[in-house]
Amino acid sequence: MSLTIPGHVQQAQAARPTLRYPWDDWNAEAAEGPVDPSLLATLPMISVRGNLALLAASAEWLLHRLLPFADDDPLPLEAAEALWAQVVDWRYAAAWNPFDEDEWTGAVRGPIRRMAMWMREGPQCASDGLSDGVRRCAAAATMLAAHVQPRPDAMRAWLSFALARLLALSPARENDPLGEVVPREALDSTLAFVVEDTEGLIDRFLRGLDYSQGPTGNGFLMLPTEMAAEGFTGTPYRFDIAQDRHQRGV
Repeated sequence: MSLTIPGHVQQAQAARPTLRYPWDDWNAEAAEGPVDPSLLATLPMISVRGNLALLAASAEWLLHRLLPFADDDPLPLEAAEALWAQVVDWRYAAAWNPFDEDEWTGAVRGPIRRMAMWMREGPQCASDGLSDGVRRCAAAATMLAAHVQPRPDAMRAWLSFALARLLALSPARENDPLGEVVPREALDSTLAFVVEDTEGLIDRFLRGLDYSQGPTGNGFLMLPTEMAAEGFTGTPYRFDIAQDRHQRGV
Protein backbone atom coordinates (compact mmCIF):
# COMPACT_ATOMS: atom_id res chain seq x y z
CA MET A 1 0.00 0.00 0.00
CA SER A 2 1.40 3.40 -0.89
CA LEU A 3 0.08 6.70 0.41
CA THR A 4 -1.72 8.66 -2.26
CA ILE A 5 -1.41 12.42 -2.07
CA PRO A 6 -4.10 13.90 0.24
CA GLY A 7 -6.61 16.24 -1.37
CA HIS A 8 -5.54 19.30 0.62
CA VAL A 9 -1.87 18.80 -0.32
CA GLN A 10 -2.75 18.21 -3.96
CA GLN A 11 -4.70 21.45 -4.10
CA ALA A 12 -1.89 23.47 -2.52
CA GLN A 13 0.84 21.99 -4.70
CA ALA A 14 -1.04 21.58 -7.99
CA ALA A 15 1.27 23.82 -10.04
CA ARG A 16 4.49 22.24 -8.65
CA PRO A 17 6.64 25.33 -9.29
CA THR A 18 10.42 25.27 -9.09
CA LEU A 19 11.80 24.67 -5.62
CA ARG A 20 12.70 27.94 -3.93
CA TYR A 21 13.82 27.82 -0.33
CA PRO A 22 17.16 28.06 1.49
CA TRP A 23 18.72 24.85 2.72
CA ASP A 24 21.93 23.98 4.56
CA ASP A 25 22.60 20.37 5.53
CA TRP A 26 24.87 21.62 8.31
CA ASN A 27 22.28 23.99 9.75
CA ALA A 28 18.95 22.23 9.26
CA GLU A 29 17.55 23.77 12.44
CA ALA A 30 17.24 27.10 10.64
CA ALA A 31 14.43 25.61 8.53
CA GLU A 32 12.45 24.59 11.62
CA GLY A 33 12.08 27.86 13.41
CA PRO A 34 11.10 30.01 14.95
CA VAL A 35 8.15 27.88 15.99
CA ASP A 36 4.87 29.75 16.04
CA PRO A 37 4.01 30.56 19.70
CA SER A 38 0.37 29.63 19.14
CA LEU A 39 1.47 26.20 17.88
CA LEU A 40 3.63 25.68 20.96
CA ALA A 41 0.70 26.68 23.17
CA THR A 42 -1.73 24.33 21.43
CA LEU A 43 0.29 21.12 21.15
CA PRO A 44 0.21 20.34 24.92
CA MET A 45 -3.58 20.39 24.72
CA ILE A 46 -3.49 17.59 22.12
CA SER A 47 -2.88 13.94 22.99
CA VAL A 48 0.22 11.93 22.16
CA ARG A 49 -1.63 10.22 19.33
CA GLY A 50 -2.86 13.58 18.06
CA ASN A 51 0.67 14.94 17.99
CA LEU A 52 1.90 11.85 16.14
CA ALA A 53 -0.90 12.31 13.61
CA LEU A 54 0.13 15.94 13.11
CA LEU A 55 3.72 14.79 12.63
CA ALA A 56 2.66 12.21 10.03
CA ALA A 57 0.42 14.65 8.14
CA SER A 58 3.12 17.33 8.15
CA ALA A 59 5.64 14.81 6.85
CA GLU A 60 3.31 14.10 3.95
CA TRP A 61 3.20 17.81 3.07
CA LEU A 62 6.98 17.74 2.66
CA LEU A 63 7.31 14.33 1.04
CA HIS A 64 4.66 14.85 -1.62
CA ARG A 65 6.31 18.19 -2.42
CA LEU A 66 9.88 16.91 -2.73
CA LEU A 67 9.73 13.29 -3.87
CA PRO A 68 9.00 14.16 -7.53
CA PHE A 69 12.39 15.91 -7.48
CA ALA A 70 14.02 12.86 -5.87
CA ASP A 71 13.10 10.24 -8.48
CA ASP A 72 9.98 9.34 -6.48
CA ASP A 73 12.02 7.13 -4.18
CA PRO A 74 9.42 4.96 -2.34
CA LEU A 75 11.35 4.74 0.93
CA PRO A 76 10.13 7.99 2.55
CA LEU A 77 6.45 7.30 1.88
CA GLU A 78 6.85 3.79 3.27
CA ALA A 79 8.22 5.39 6.43
CA ALA A 80 5.24 7.76 6.53
CA GLU A 81 2.85 4.85 6.07
CA ALA A 82 4.49 3.06 8.99
CA LEU A 83 4.24 6.23 11.08
CA TRP A 84 0.48 6.40 10.48
CA ALA A 85 0.33 2.81 11.77
CA GLN A 86 2.32 3.91 14.82
CA VAL A 87 -0.34 6.52 15.56
CA VAL A 88 -2.39 3.44 16.47
CA ASP A 89 0.44 1.67 18.32
CA TRP A 90 4.18 2.35 18.25
CA ARG A 91 4.83 -1.39 17.93
CA TYR A 92 3.73 -1.41 14.30
CA ALA A 93 7.26 -0.36 13.33
CA ALA A 94 10.70 -1.02 14.74
CA ALA A 95 13.40 1.58 15.30
CA TRP A 96 15.03 2.40 11.98
CA ASN A 97 17.66 4.59 10.35
CA PRO A 98 17.87 3.80 6.61
CA PHE A 99 18.42 7.36 5.40
CA ASP A 100 22.16 7.44 4.87
CA GLU A 101 23.67 10.88 5.50
CA ASP A 102 25.88 10.55 2.41
CA GLU A 103 22.99 9.73 0.09
CA TRP A 104 20.25 11.92 1.54
CA THR A 105 21.84 15.36 1.25
CA GLY A 106 21.26 18.56 -0.66
CA ALA A 107 18.30 20.86 -1.13
CA VAL A 108 15.87 18.00 -1.94
CA ARG A 109 17.11 14.89 -0.17
CA GLY A 110 18.45 16.81 2.83
CA PRO A 111 15.02 18.01 4.04
CA ILE A 112 13.62 14.51 3.46
CA ARG A 113 16.32 12.99 5.66
CA ARG A 114 15.71 15.65 8.31
CA MET A 115 11.99 14.89 8.24
CA ALA A 116 12.75 11.18 8.48
CA MET A 117 14.61 11.90 11.72
CA TRP A 118 11.48 13.42 13.28
CA MET A 119 9.35 10.57 11.89
CA ARG A 120 11.63 8.14 13.68
CA GLU A 121 11.99 10.09 16.92
CA GLY A 122 8.29 10.81 17.48
CA PRO A 123 7.17 7.19 17.99
CA GLN A 124 10.31 6.45 20.01
CA CYS A 125 9.39 9.25 22.40
CA ALA A 126 5.84 7.90 22.55
CA SER A 127 7.08 4.42 23.43
CA ASP A 128 9.24 5.92 26.19
CA GLY A 129 6.35 7.94 27.59
CA LEU A 130 7.99 11.26 26.66
CA SER A 131 5.03 13.44 25.71
CA ASP A 132 7.19 16.56 25.52
CA GLY A 133 9.46 14.79 23.03
CA VAL A 134 6.53 13.84 20.82
CA ARG A 135 5.36 17.45 20.78
CA ARG A 136 8.86 18.68 19.95
CA CYS A 137 8.99 16.32 16.96
CA ALA A 138 5.54 17.41 15.76
CA ALA A 139 6.44 21.11 16.03
CA ALA A 140 9.72 20.71 14.17
CA ALA A 141 8.12 18.59 11.44
CA THR A 142 5.36 21.13 10.91
CA MET A 143 7.78 24.04 10.57
CA LEU A 144 10.10 22.06 8.28
CA ALA A 145 7.22 21.09 6.01
CA ALA A 146 6.06 24.70 5.75
CA HIS A 147 9.60 25.79 4.87
CA VAL A 148 9.63 23.88 1.57
CA GLN A 149 6.10 24.76 0.42
CA PRO A 150 5.46 26.86 -2.69
CA ARG A 151 2.52 28.38 -0.81
CA PRO A 152 3.29 28.39 2.94
CA ASP A 153 0.04 30.26 3.54
CA ALA A 154 -1.90 27.21 2.28
CA MET A 155 -0.18 24.97 4.80
CA ARG A 156 -0.71 27.51 7.58
CA ALA A 157 -4.43 27.54 6.79
CA TRP A 158 -4.45 23.73 6.88
CA LEU A 159 -2.57 23.79 10.18
CA SER A 160 -5.30 25.89 11.79
CA PHE A 161 -7.85 23.36 10.57
CA ALA A 162 -5.72 20.40 11.75
CA LEU A 163 -5.17 21.78 15.24
CA ALA A 164 -8.87 22.48 15.71
CA ARG A 165 -9.73 18.99 14.46
CA LEU A 166 -7.19 17.35 16.80
CA LEU A 167 -8.39 19.35 19.80
CA ALA A 168 -11.89 18.06 19.12
CA LEU A 169 -10.95 14.45 18.30
CA SER A 170 -8.03 13.67 20.58
CA PRO A 171 -7.46 16.18 23.37
CA ALA A 172 -4.83 15.57 26.03
CA ARG A 173 -6.34 14.32 29.28
CA GLU A 174 -4.55 13.69 32.54
CA ASN A 175 -6.00 10.19 32.84
CA ASP A 176 -5.47 9.38 29.15
CA PRO A 177 -2.28 10.99 27.74
CA LEU A 178 -2.26 8.63 24.74
CA GLY A 179 -5.68 9.83 23.60
CA GLU A 180 -8.11 8.74 20.95
CA VAL A 181 -6.72 7.33 17.72
CA VAL A 182 -6.74 9.67 14.71
CA PRO A 183 -7.43 8.38 11.18
CA ARG A 184 -5.42 9.87 8.34
CA GLU A 185 -8.66 10.99 6.70
CA ALA A 186 -9.49 13.18 9.70
CA LEU A 187 -6.71 15.61 8.78
CA ASP A 188 -7.65 15.92 5.12
CA SER A 189 -9.61 19.17 4.91
CA THR A 190 -11.12 18.14 1.57
CA LEU A 191 -12.91 15.10 3.02
CA ALA A 192 -16.24 14.97 4.84
CA PHE A 193 -14.96 13.09 7.88
CA VAL A 194 -17.33 12.02 10.66
CA VAL A 195 -15.99 10.66 13.93
CA GLU A 196 -18.27 7.62 13.80
CA ASP A 197 -16.19 6.35 10.86
CA THR A 198 -12.98 6.22 12.93
CA GLU A 199 -13.02 2.51 13.75
CA GLY A 200 -13.73 1.45 10.19
CA LEU A 201 -11.14 3.79 8.68
CA ILE A 202 -8.38 2.65 11.03
CA ASP A 203 -9.25 -1.01 10.59
CA ARG A 204 -9.29 -0.67 6.79
CA PHE A 205 -5.94 1.12 6.84
CA LEU A 206 -4.29 -1.54 9.00
CA ARG A 207 -5.74 -4.41 6.97
CA GLY A 208 -4.36 -2.81 3.81
CA LEU A 209 -0.77 -2.71 5.06
CA ASP A 210 1.71 -5.17 3.57
CA TYR A 211 4.14 -6.21 6.29
CA SER A 212 5.58 -9.09 4.26
CA GLN A 213 9.34 -9.27 3.86
CA GLY A 214 9.14 -9.60 0.08
CA PRO A 215 9.73 -6.90 -2.53
CA THR A 216 6.17 -5.56 -2.25
CA GLY A 217 6.19 -5.32 1.54
CA ASN A 218 6.85 -2.25 3.64
CA GLY A 219 10.14 -3.01 5.35
CA PHE A 220 9.43 -0.55 8.15
CA LEU A 221 6.48 -2.58 9.47
CA MET A 222 6.80 -5.21 12.15
CA LEU A 223 5.66 -8.80 11.74
CA PRO A 224 2.80 -9.84 14.05
CA THR A 225 5.15 -12.17 15.93
CA GLU A 226 7.60 -9.32 16.49
CA MET A 227 4.82 -7.06 17.74
CA ALA A 228 3.72 -9.72 20.23
CA ALA A 229 7.29 -10.01 21.48
CA GLU A 230 7.23 -6.25 22.13
CA GLY A 231 4.12 -6.61 24.28
CA PHE A 232 1.38 -5.87 21.76
CA THR A 233 -2.01 -7.19 22.84
CA GLY A 234 -4.96 -7.78 20.56
CA THR A 235 -4.97 -8.76 16.91
CA PRO A 236 -2.18 -7.16 14.85
CA TYR A 237 -3.31 -5.22 11.80
CA ARG A 238 -6.91 -5.05 12.99
CA PHE A 239 -8.57 -2.36 15.10
CA ASP A 240 -11.39 -2.49 17.63
CA ILE A 241 -12.14 0.87 19.17
CA ALA A 242 -13.89 -0.58 22.23
CA GLN A 243 -10.90 -2.78 23.00
CA ASP A 244 -8.57 0.17 22.46
CA ARG A 245 -10.45 2.29 24.98
CA HIS A 246 -10.60 -0.58 27.46
CA GLN A 247 -6.84 -0.99 27.30
CA ARG A 248 -6.43 2.73 27.94
CA GLY A 249 -8.82 2.53 30.89
CA VAL A 250 -11.31 5.03 29.52
